[in-house]
Order: sequence, then structure tokens, then C-alpha cells
Amino acid sequence: GFHRYSTDSSWHVPHFEKMLYDQAQLAVAYITAFQVSGEQLYADMAKDILLYVSRDLSDKSGGFYSAEDADSVPVSGGLEKQEGAFCVWTASEVRELLPDVVEGAVGAATLADIFMHHYGVKEQGNVAPEQDPHGELQGKNVLIVRYSVELTAAHFGITVEKVNELMTSARARMAEVRKIRPQPHLDTKMLASWNGLMLSAFARVGAVLGNEAMVERAVQAGYFLKEHLWDPDQQNILRSCYRGDQMEVQQM
Repeated sequence: GFHRYSTDSSWHVPHFEKMLYDQAQLAVAYITAFQVSGEQLYADMAKDILLYVSRDLSDKSGGFYSAEDADSVPVSGGLEKQEGAFCVWTASEVRELLPDVVEGAVGAATLADIFMHHYGVKEQGNVAPEQDPHGELQGKNVLIVRYSVELTAAHFGITVEKVNELMTSARARMAEVRKIRPQPHLDTKMLASWNGLMLSAFARVGAVLGNEAMVERAVQAGYFLKEHLWDPDQQNILRSCYRGDQMEVQQM
């Protein structure tokens, strides 16, 4: 999923909020780029966006939630939420999670060494003070691809295929650890307009990739809109509904 916007010219430190309408429009943009160029990267980006939406912004009714907050309670504890706490990492966390020595790598490098090189992780954190006016990211790292896979492979004397395999494994481990962190708050308002955008995204990406599950997800969203946001008496679409305390769909 994409954060709302970047706070710097190198697209490194974002405002960490994630909005449904951004995911919908970016998924369509990426799948269109794939159709035009044939570049698999663009198809993978579109799929990853919809994976995030399916996992984190979907209601059991078939609707889509509006947003995920930027702030959350840090792993270190306390009650005060901090910007990006769910997403950022310290160098020590990465080293603890990825200690394996990589066979054949230069200098007996560990998986952490390769990951930190590729994603710009620094011991003191990689966020400049001017990008962190409230000191919430001090000592933390916002992951960013700093080198191509080819350059990372050359730096450590291993193959490109090996780097891809290692980074996939490392990201999976870190994702599992991130699951147990305090979650950002979900805005569980479900807007007809934004749901329409996301329905279209699932339908478009699913059709282009021949993915029946994605197309079916679009159909589910259509049933949600008809059941919860269509007023048959007035013959118009209602603006929004909400997830209630008992996980049911409510009109306010």
C-alpha cells in the first residue's frame, strides 16, 4: 500500500497515512502502465496494492474502509502515538531479526548486512532532523531501495537471483514481526465514491491479469454497494456507512 505523500524531494520519508482512493487510482495507473509497457514490475505493484487493501482495508460485508492512520503506539511502549511507528525499524531490530550468515557472500555478510545495504538502513537512523520536526523518527529507519538488485549483488559477490530470494525472505520475516506491533487506527467509514474507485481497480487489475479472485472481489463490492448504500425508495446512492461496534454495517 502507498502512503499519502512524501515529505521530501527524494520520496524517502512519507506522511504515513494510507488512503483508499490513492490505492484505487494507483492500482489502475500501474496496471495500465503494465498493459502499455509489458513490464512485470508494474503488474506486481498493482497486485501488491490490492493485497494490502484486501488484508487491511476490507470489511466482511464486501466494503472498503477509508483510511489507515499515520500514528500508532511505538513498540517501546507508552500511550503517546507517534508518526510512522508501525512502519519504521532500528538497525538493532534488523540485525536481531536477520542474523543468518549468507553462504558465499563477501566478508561473511549476514542477511541483515545485505538488507541494510539494499534498503539504506543506518545504525543511527536514516531520517534527517529537518524531516523529523517532532523527533518521532530519531534513531529509526524508513526503508528505501538505495541500490538496484544488480548493484547489491555485485557489492556482496552473489547472484541477482540470490539477492531477490534473500530480500523476499527478509521482508517476510519482518512482516511477521510487524503484525504483533500496535496497529494504526482504522477509519472504518465506507464511502460510496471511494468504494466505486476500488471496485473498478479490482475489476481492471483482475481482468488484465486473468485473476478470478480479484474480479470476484469487485463483484462483492458491488453487492455491498447495492445492499448498504443504495436507497431503492429514493433511487439514489447514499454517501457513506460505518462499521459498528459489533462489526455490523451501520447508517448514522
